[in-house]
Amino acid sequence: MTLLPDFENRERIRTDVDSTLFVEAGAGAGKTYSLVQRLLTLILEREVPVTQIAAITFTKKAAAELSERLARELAKHAGNPVADRALLELPSAAIETLHSFCQRLLCLYPLESGIPPEITVQDNFAEERQSDVLRRRVSEAFSSALEGVFPIAELSGGKILDADLREALEHFAGENGSMSSLLQLAQYMDDNWGELEPTIAAALPEAFVFDEDAATRIVGELKRTLNECSDPEDAFALTLGEQITDLQLRITAGDFTKVGKFRKGNGGRKANWGGAVVKEIKSACERVWDSWNENVERQAARPKAVLRASLALIVLDNARRRHRTGELQFGDLVYLADQLLKHHPHVREDVHTRFTHLLVDEFQDTDPAQLRIVRAIATDPATGKLTPGALFTVGDPKQSIYRFRHADLDTYLAARDAQDCEVVELTTNFRSTSKVLDWSNQVFERYFPNALATSKKPDPKLVPREVAFTALDARPGLDDAPELADFNSRTIVAHYEAIKEDNLSKEEAECRLILSIIKQALAEDWQRRDKVVRDDGTSYETLVGLEPHDIAILVRTHRQAASLMAFLDAHDVPYVPEGAALTYLAPEIEELHVVLHAAADPAESLSVGAALRTSLLGISDLELAQWAAAGSSLNIYGPRLHDLTGRIPDALNLILKLHEASREMSVGALVSWACDQLNMVELAAARSAFPLEALRRLEFVKHNARAFTEATHGTLREYTAWTDSLANERHQITDPESTTAGGVRILTLHASKGREFPMVILAGMYGGRNNNPQVSRPHPADHVLEYSEFRLTSPRSREILEHEKLADAAERARLFYVATTRARDHLVVCKRTDNPNSVASKAFNTAIENTIAEGAIPEAIAAEDIPAYEYDFTTSATRPTEPNAEGLPDLHASESAWQSARARRVASTAVAHARDADVVKLGLTRETASLDPALVVTGEARAEHGAAVGTALHAMMERATLDDLTAAGGAADYAATLSVDCGAPSQFRETLASMAEQLLECETVTHAFSSQHYRELPVFGRLSSGGPIIDGVVDLLYREGDSWVIADYKTDVSADAQTVSEYFNQLRLYAELLGGELDAPITRLELLFPRKQGVVIRTRSLG
Repeated sequence: MTLLPDFENRERIRTDVDSTLFVEAGAGAGKTYSLVQRLLTLILEREVPVTQIAAITFTKKAAAELSERLARELAKHAGNPVADRALLELPSAAIETLHSFCQRLLCLYPLESGIPPEITVQDNFAEERQSDVLRRRVSEAFSSALEGVFPIAELSGGKILDADLREALEHFAGENGSMSSLLQLAQYMDDNWGELEPTIAAALPEAFVFDEDAATRIVGELKRTLNECSDPEDAFALTLGEQITDLQLRITAGDFTKVGKFRKGNGGRKANWGGAVVKEIKSACERVWDSWNENVERQAARPKAVLRASLALIVLDNARRRHRTGELQFGDLVYLADQLLKHHPHVREDVHTRFTHLLVDEFQDTDPAQLRIVRAIATDPATGKLTPGALFTVGDPKQSIYRFRHADLDTYLAARDAQDCEVVELTTNFRSTSKVLDWSNQVFERYFPNALATSKKPDPKLVPREVAFTALDARPGLDDAPELADFNSRTIVAHYEAIKEDNLSKEEAECRLILSIIKQALAEDWQRRDKVVRDDGTSYETLVGLEPHDIAILVRTHRQAASLMAFLDAHDVPYVPEGAALTYLAPEIEELHVVLHAAADPAESLSVGAALRTSLLGISDLELAQWAAAGSSLNIYGPRLHDLTGRIPDALNLILKLHEASREMSVGALVSWACDQLNMVELAAARSAFPLEALRRLEFVKHNARAFTEATHGTLREYTAWTDSLANERHQITDPESTTAGGVRILTLHASKGREFPMVILAGMYGGRNNNPQVSRPHPADHVLEYSEFRLTSPRSREILEHEKLADAAERARLFYVATTRARDHLVVCKRTDNPNSVASKAFNTAIENTIAEGAIPEAIAAEDIPAYEYDFTTSATRPTEPNAEGLPDLHASESAWQSARARRVASTAVAHARDADVVKLGLTRETASLDPALVVTGEARAEHGAAVGTALHAMMERATLDDLTAAGGAADYAATLSVDCGAPSQFRETLASMAEQLLECETVTHAFSSQHYRELPVFGRLSSGGPIIDGVVDLLYREGDSWVIADYKTDVSADAQTVSEYFNQLRLYAELLGGELDAPITRLELLFPRKQGVVIRTRSLG
């Protein structure tokens, strides 16, 4: 028998349990088997009680698999007292994820941990509510700080004074800082509160003022250089003169807060500059210009550092309050365990004795806190050194891909390089064919060293540590098996390009290529290896034909997956989206939630319109246009709606029915009932090329809706907000791997980790360049948090941006490596013919091209050279008989409506309340949310509020007239009548009548109604060419002299400064859309909040 190339290392892992081993196991190297073998040695030969062993895995699934395999092996030793005892104790053993292990420690020492004896670990549903608590806490704290009543001095131990924080907030506002980004940063800090100590402890920079004298000296230096030029028309002289003028204007305006990049230009003649080298003159001018920037940044450094430290203190205080309640978040478990072991020596000593052996899997995805925990437990309290054999780790730095979950590869590499452990490598791959391994080895040994190749030499201290590439070895004898003699394992690079003449985008060209490859593989009956187990327990491999479910398409992003799913849907190709986020991106699931959005917020006309245009309700754009032309609205509370017949009234009544049910039913029950009302099961069966998978997705969504109800008892609005957040990695939920067959698999690269597939198609490797990256990371030098969020930066933001760009490029290389090593038998890589923008993708393209040029892998094939096959996918996924279509929408018309509904269209309210980064992605701008306490609208005791009240009040104010008001003899009686006539819900009528009464008695409203005005005016259009369509409704537009005013009714019980600012952002969008259509400018925005004692008005003037 041929020995494995790494046989000796495998034997050492199994037997050398007295050494601290740091195992680097390549992809498919059988690390779980090695872990089990080491555990058996500890348990059976060294007789270590299983209760003294902690085996830490990355996922619950991996923990269950490890425990099950260990149990099977122990069962082979039945009758051995040691094995029998281990089997009895195994269910309570610490074979679990790190978070579960940390929870175990906290429950053992609750008093020392500062938590109650009984704790609850919140799931992601409840964590979203905690995020709202944090946002309110931060907003309130900073509003109080501006008024000088927030105890920052007490919180910081005197390091930060009230005046310091107030100055920092004023600087933040003066820089047009984004409140949304500040709250996003607070959330990042909360997720990582255990790493905030260096940030809070960091020394604050000295105060510095960049004044007119210093600025004038800088301009003087540039002027002296300019005067050395003999020709005022010299190209560089003109460029330099323009920039000097710009700086002089800043000095005149007293503006010393802006930085800018020096423009060298392309011109300049040596003769005009006294024979000096113009390039050197430009560089000297750039250094002088940079001194301006340095002064600006030095001036801003202290207020930025004060704001950062203050926010960190507020977040940490909020986290401690949460801990005292026992309502812990997932991340709290690790950080609390870290603090427990750090601050309590007796606990460290006890835990070291309790758990004598720690085995940690997937160690390449560790972070600083996790490393501190395992080292604290494995360290001998008496010597301060690791106890030999107490710590055993397994990882592969080439597969470290979870930076978004705060995995820190530098931490792993530093631990590996420590003097107290020995590195052992496993390189034999049991998964892939030699062809697949050879392709991966050849390409990535060229790619890894050049993953960070850029035209600009980076700052060495910001470059992440390099991961050396180690090639994998094929399993000996794999190619010699007689059963596999005719096996043709394929590795293909297929290239594609956009075709302008055919209006074919790069994305669609790639989708077409993928479909062609799938059809070719199935039509030509490509083979895969299949393991057959004999009666005696031995096994061998044979060949069977590929089925669609054997093919996995791996893409980088959820957006790419959604586009691919839509394309496969359109071509009747069955697919299985794996991962919760992808399940919610399936077209029929997206449409269900569009309808639920409308039911949750029927006051938003865009939401209602979008729901009508789904295939579930099947209303076409033509029908909607005819409805609007007839003077009808999309108001579900509109008068006489119940008396109307037709497709649109029926659909609106269904939305109304869902909305009313949402006030009485739990979200879990409502989602199931909505699926019944919308005939989701029948539609899924009729539309989908793979109905069983469509039904599985539907059941998964229903299950999660019930789980949401059990965890939060939240509203339908909160549920739809939660589903919107699933694209955010903070709020991922577990989607069981589909066991149904028949459809090609679609996964993100991250979701493919730990999986294997007979055939892998690597696609979606390219993405547009992000010119406004949002980054929050500890600085690699001192671990102080630095960030560059939208209009919110820290003192060293430029350094962290550069580091992040390089680290992302390095991780992209590891992601592509993970993807290619998922393939067992066939690997296809989709490659663009042109060079992409991103550093990482360009480096991968170059590595592939160089490897082909050197003859190390086969030549690439063009998309057009792939044979055109037809393939009937229903032979693998048979459609059920057609369901009863009675009462269902016309599916052909519905499909057309669904396709048109997917246009990029966004509600004004969504823009107003969205994250800044999302607004930038849409190509829009908006004003920064303010912290001004003067904007706050204080609350009043009122139970009835929310979307239903707002919808009804708007309907009443649309119908009200001054003549009817006069005829009624008073606002109170008239408002009560209006509430009945407009069909307002009976339980809200008293509240609505009171609100309408206050508005009708308000001078602003009566003045507007008596002048030229428009009510419930639809606005619809683009703010820029090619930008998204903005849709909304202006409550009241009225004439005031030579200008117009936009007014909006608000039914909020209370509104903080941020909320009011966001409302003004919404009205500003309306003003921009209407500006070119009116005969006079819009000069003022007004928010009207009806209260029992009158109407509170907040105004904003427009320039």
